[in-house]
Amino acid sequence: QKADFSIEGLVAAIRELSVERPLLILVEDAHWTRGLTNRLLDALAEGVEDARVLVLVTSRPDTPGGWTAPDSVHALALEPLEPLQADEFLDHWLGHSPSLADLKARVAAQSQGVPLYLEESLRTLETTGAIVGSPGCYSLGKADARMALPATVHGLLASRIDALEPGPRRVLMHAAVIGTSVDLGLLRAVSPIPAAELPSALARLEQSGFFARSRLLPNLELTFRHALVQEVAYATLTKRERQPLHGRVLHALRRRSDRNLPNRAELIAHHAFYAENWPLACAYGRRAGRRAEMRCKHFDAGRFYEQALKALDHLPDTRRNTQRRIDLWVGIPLVLLPQGRQLAGDPLEEARDMALGIDDRIRYARATSLKASFQWVYGVLDGAIALSRSALDHLGNQGTMELRIQGLMRLGGMLVDKGHFPEAQEKLEQARSLALAHAPRARFGLTAVAVAITAAYQGRCLAELGRDEEAVQVMLHALDIAEGVGHAFSVSSVKVHLALVHIIGERFAEALPLLKDAVTITEATRLHIFQPITLGALGYAIARTGGSAEGARLLNASLEQAHILNHSLPRPRILNWMSDLALETAQHDTAIGCAAKALSIATDAGQLSEQGWSHFALAQAFTATGQRREAMEHLAAAETMSRQLSMMPLSDRCRAFRRCLAASDLTR
Repeated sequence: QKADFSIEGLVAAIRELSVERPLLILVEDAHWTRGLTNRLLDALAEGVEDARVLVLVTSRPDTPGGWTAPDSVHALALEPLEPLQADEFLDHWLGHSPSLADLKARVAAQSQGVPLYLEESLRTLETTGAIVGSPGCYSLGKADARMALPATVHGLLASRIDALEPGPRRVLMHAAVIGTSVDLGLLRAVSPIPAAELPSALARLEQSGFFARSRLLPNLELTFRHALVQEVAYATLTKRERQPLHGRVLHALRRRSDRNLPNRAELIAHHAFYAENWPLACAYGRRAGRRAEMRCKHFDAGRFYEQALKALDHLPDTRRNTQRRIDLWVGIPLVLLPQGRQLAGDPLEEARDMALGIDDRIRYARATSLKASFQWVYGVLDGAIALSRSALDHLGNQGTMELRIQGLMRLGGMLVDKGHFPEAQEKLEQARSLALAHAPRARFGLTAVAVAITAAYQGRCLAELGRDEEAVQVMLHALDIAEGVGHAFSVSSVKVHLALVHIIGERFAEALPLLKDAVTITEATRLHIFQPITLGALGYAIARTGGSAEGARLLNASLEQAHILNHSLPRPRILNWMSDLALETAQHDTAIGCAAKALSIATDAGQLSEQGWSHFALAQAFTATGQRREAMEHLAAAETMSRQLSMMPLSDRCRAFRRCLAASDLTR
């Protein structure tokens, strides 16, 4: 909520300023933005439409992640320059001296319309003396100047770096070791030239277009003007040269504080790994991974954990290091799960074997519980439930509160998807009560705040049991906690499941804002695990509130997303929604086909509750086509399952449908 208030306040301030004068807001490289920046851009896109504000955002469409612009934003594709445009660019910057005609033709041909190549070519030509003058008034320079231009941007940048004077060149390469953003204090620690000469060397590099100042306070920071410049400068150094430089940066980082270097832990992890300081690389890799995980930066967390695991290969084979290895083999899959990414190999099975080898029951239970989660997500529901029960049984009375809450929550969630609602409610209530009693805002080793994710499944369970008001109250309380913590995955989990409760209760208008928020969060934080059900629910809610075409598009997209991610559990519900909408538009064959496919998938996965809803959808569809015998068979199956599973909403729908059939028979 604090972040929302800050964003709203910033947008309001921008609107006020635009009353006095027009404003231009430039945001570069939006393909790298995350979290709050994406929310700010969304707010700007919506909040300044009628203001004198131009928001200009650059992004690479071929780079995954980052900000996704809404449809209302005008998109301009920046294609390579046409030959005529390249000529105009060169005429503008070089001028119209006849002596440059051949040179312009060569540069234009080699550039292939890439603006960065053109820009760097001009800098190279000026640096080598091939051209002399000032922008717009250049002429051919000295005859002995080098005129050869490399064929690629990488080669061109390398030649520009080679052409620098020795001092600035070495400063540039040493700065590249630090990263794309260069803290001046860290640069001083690795500077290859005396401190008194460093300011003039940096000024020369800034003037030559290699650097730009990106921050003045609390400490000066420079940024490479393009990531390729840093990449090429770093590649110029040999591994033997890089390693001690990383070590010197590491030494300087350990003397700094988090207060004036907020990403210090991440930097230490990176430089310790490349300095081959394996104890620090392992310790800070794990720490940086946990920090990234807390911020829902799951990709970064996985990268740090993997570096820590590689560092462990160089450390002594002690019991403590074996425990660290098990923790990392559990940690890496834990951050893959929200991204919808599958495991390479079976590290969780290796973790279980290793835990048994050192008789560590707690770590064995943790790895088993997470292995169950992967089976759950990918539709091996009965196997997941068996593993989850095994983890809790193996834990006995030895486990920590964290592991007990994990095990109960996961087992409860699996039982919800299975359709064993009374037992699921019992397990989830145990987990929620324990979490509330000990630390309501804690994650307890889960990917989300324990109270939030437990209440998410509990709410859906209560709704299927017909305890609708209780379900909403439980989830609203959990949503307050999740938003108070500000954990994106937790907020998204609760909002999606609260929306599903509203959909079960046919309150589609109330579900819409929750689902729109959830879609924004899942896209911004790459929470692919929730995208199929979130998109499908949003599509169904939109269709049921009058947006048939948009709803159908989103439902099809959600089904495709589930197929891409190989997630079978959301598909029956999505298909039943599609069947329901097809029935409303008299597409009877489509309705039967969707419901039959939903029943088949639910049966294969062992989803009893979804089987019940699929039978009901088929009863409706067959009735519409006049196939009364088939309709009654499926209605009877739905009624039986609703009684066995205590599914009150399904039971009510079956009872109402049977009354309609009886009334229809009387009027014949």
